[in-house]
Amino acid sequence: MRIVNMLCLKPVKNENFVVKKKNYGNYLKIDKKKVGSGSYNVVYPATVKDKCKDSGTKVIYRVGKDSLDDVSYFKQEIKMAIKMSNNGAGPKVYGAGIDSKNRGFLVMEYFPYSVRELIGRAKKDRPSFSVIEMSLRIPIKKMAKAGIFCSDLKFRNAVARQEGRGKWNFKLIDFGEDFCAFGENLYVPDKFKKEYQHHIKGSKTSITDILYCAMLIMMSINSEKSRENYYKSEKPFFSKEIKNFSYDTKIYALLIIAYGKSNSNKMLRPISQAKHYYKGNIENFEKLYEIITKETLKK
Repeated sequence: MRIVNMLCLKPVKNENFVVKKKNYGNYLKIDKKKVGSGSYNVVYPATVKDKCKDSGTKVIYRVGKDSLDDVSYFKQEIKMAIKMSNNGAGPKVYGAGIDSKNRGFLVMEYFPYSVRELIGRAKKDRPSFSVIEMSLRIPIKKMAKAGIFCSDLKFRNAVARQEGRGKWNFKLIDFGEDFCAFGENLYVPDKFKKEYQHHIKGSKTSITDILYCAMLIMMSINSEKSRENYYKSEKPFFSKEIKNFSYDTKIYALLIIAYGKSNSNKMLRPISQAKHYYKGNIENFEKLYEIITKETLKK
């Protein structure tokens, strides 16, 4: 008779989770065929082994391509991943650590597809434009409510799981300190705000709305080339929603994108990401707004 032991998968809730040297091979069977790969990590499907109470459960195992140069960077990413998980914006985190080759790894809830992979399918098999917008809006809004800002929002960093015919669950992943910060640590140097300060109308806004608007803009501009390739008849992602924010919200969001810094880490200027992915002329944040909304940002 097989003796069933403990429950091996337990979501990590503590954002101060201690990253240690570990080996998850004791209870995970990791597939040899990867399901994804980025600049720094490789992603494999894995299954919980028989000796666990939750035997057969599928998870995602992400491991670094190289040994860690900076453990603090990895710790920041894990902290962000757990906070994202706790707020429903990212997949559940079941564990993280450093393996015998000094590579950082992460065990996450099973979301087997990237949105980039989905939109590359034949037209009849890919999610509609409206489904993409609706499904991405949910985790982005949860990020904003949790006080998280990230500029590296793109289809490769959005993962998906099908939950019925035409129904998808999207989550967001991969948030290193180069591109992310907690809202409480974000600021725009005064010298950049002065030019726009007298245009602020005093309309109602909030840090949640500002972060939400800023991240919708980043997801839209970073995905613009993909939209042109696969959804040519549609306007840029979130175009209508971005236009409908109050003037003040849009100005503050665009200032963060153009000049935002973090006083707790070395976050790169978000607009550098926009320029990298758009591969077109973005002179300033007014031009960025014009590309997405096809309107001039009136002062």
